[in-house]
Amino acid sequence: MGVPYVYKELPPQDVIRRMYLATDCYVASGLVEGGCQALLETAILSVGCVGIPGVGMVDDILPENCRFDISQELYYPTQNDVQQAYQNVEKFKIEEHVKRYDEFFEKLV
Repeated sequence: MGVPYVYKELPPQDVIRRMYLATDCYVASGLVEGGCQALLETAILSVGCVGIPGVGMVDDILPENCRFDISQELYYPTQNDVQQAYQNVEKFKIEEHVKRYDEFFEKLV
């Protein structure tokens, strides 16, 4: 296609962060995903994201209007969409899981 790109194998986290922040909109285009780590990473950095409904964590993270058949439609996330995705991804942060894990075992004791 002639699209210029840069490939970086296993870049440090600060480079990955800068690369995501340079993105106008992340497209989760996979038809099969176990989770889509990049979706979590872009949402927590408040980068606009769109994706296909029912694939991986797209339904858990993205607002409804950011979930569509990307081969048939075009949509650019609004600031409200970005904020909602950020709020949705907050519950998947490791601190939340540790807190729920601790609460679970406190109830058992």
